[in-house]
Amino acid sequence: MNRNAAKELLHIQGWLDRVDEIVERGRGTYLADGLLHEAGDSLMMKLGEAANRLSRLAIPPPATYRPRRRPVRLRRPRRA
Repeated sequence: MNRNAAKELLHIQGWLDRVDEIVERGRGTYLADGLLHEAGDSLMMKLGEAANRLSRLAIPPPATYRPRRRPVRLRRPRRA
């Protein structure tokens, strides 16, 4: 495996571990703590940037990867 790809994958693994730590605290804790919001946003940006770097390295997805058949739709916030 390419050294740069291995490094990116190692970083991704660590960031996903941090995401798990945030999720384990629960939704209520997350919603009540602005610092957790910032941490979550930062982790998502880091993951996206790493995914872009991996795509430029032409690393194929793992054999276990199965793309979604339909896109995920985000809910719009309700108007007050």
